[in-house]
Amino acid sequence: MAVYNSQHPYMFLRSSKPRMLGVALGLLLMVPAALGADWGAPARALAEKIAAVTGPGAVAMEVTNRSSLKPAQVEQARGALVSEMGALGVQVVESGQAATVRVTFSENAQSYLWIAQVRQGTGDEKALMVAVPGAPPGGSFGPSSPLSIHRTLLWSQDAPILDATLLPGGNPEHLLVLDPGKVTLFSGQGGQWRQEQAFPIAHTRPWPRDLRGRIVFNREHLFDVYLPGVVCEAVLSSPLSMACHEADDPWPLGAGPSSVRAFFSPARNFFTGVVAPGIGKQNTFPPFYSAAGLPRNGYELWVLTAVDGSVHLVDGINDVVTKVPWGSDIAALKSGCGSGWQILASAKSGEGDSLRAYEMLDREPAPVGAATDFNGPVTALWSKNDGTAVVVGQNPDTGKYEAYSLDIGCHQ
Repeated sequence: MAVYNSQHPYMFLRSSKPRMLGVALGLLLMVPAALGADWGAPARALAEKIAAVTGPGAVAMEVTNRSSLKPAQVEQARGALVSEMGALGVQVVESGQAATVRVTFSENAQSYLWIAQVRQGTGDEKALMVAVPGAPPGGSFGPSSPLSIHRTLLWSQDAPILDATLLPGGNPEHLLVLDPGKVTLFSGQGGQWRQEQAFPIAHTRPWPRDLRGRIVFNREHLFDVYLPGVVCEAVLSSPLSMACHEADDPWPLGAGPSSVRAFFSPARNFFTGVVAPGIGKQNTFPPFYSAAGLPRNGYELWVLTAVDGSVHLVDGINDVVTKVPWGSDIAALKSGCGSGWQILASAKSGEGDSLRAYEMLDREPAPVGAATDFNGPVTALWSKNDGTAVVVGQNPDTGKYEAYSLDIGCHQ
């Protein structure tokens, strides 16, 4: 059964290295500037904040763009900031100086955000922020946006389904279905499946009560299977076989085997919070139920649903924490709509559950399109290699578990 987060619609910023922060975030300052026309006001506001921390002298400055601003606009904004800092006696020089300033151009649904992280010597890092009013390009999305979630039934059975995966290519098509006792390989055409093989899952420890597991396509040997304390992989032989062994190897979080990985608690139903490799320099988070990565220009934005009900938006530099009315399950879908990728999140809906797509306006989820309702609970939701997702729900009328393939359609 899915676990649902509390509804607290507020957001605050948190450093990706909280032990290094000795001072809270700078007060949010709204600057009445025309975005793209005059950078003077926001640059002056942020420069004053930086100068108040560093005082007159030399600093090294690094600029990162995490917004939809074009390179030319970023360079103009950087130039305005350097000029305003110089007017206050803060000179930007090469690295190796006493103070360093890391500036990030970001955005949320309402405005662009300029964030400066300032460190002097070995002292604590201080975070400062200026909000620049002006709707980013994705700001036109809303609940009534022309976007819809399509679902296609893959397989239904009495035993709980943990995951299902369509193998890419091939004629006929092939489908893998994971349940607590086995992985079943089906072949067919047009959704009409017949069983080819069943691979039992060998394990000595009892499964946790709320069992989770996933199948990941692997180009080298077809597929891998991850369960609490057990890892299985296909063996390319004639006939095809599968080998399992007890291990606490980290599970891939994204769609492919080369994705960021996280350690799963062998006795519970969530990830411990330790990831490898890290997301940027951060490799430890609060325990979380699920995660999804969204490709961005030059980086990847990761969304994590924490056990405490919060949602973390992590880009390798910043860790933004928000409370939204989501359930425990999320997945990333490639659509071509809006930014090209959306987050699909579960939520409670009447007697059952629902799924809704969200456009991630870099630091704030915005719902797009109508929700898709299920009569019963959503029990699993995983991202897939081809940009789709698979959701599993239990039908209250039949008691069967049903696995659906999900994709997003645009209606321009």
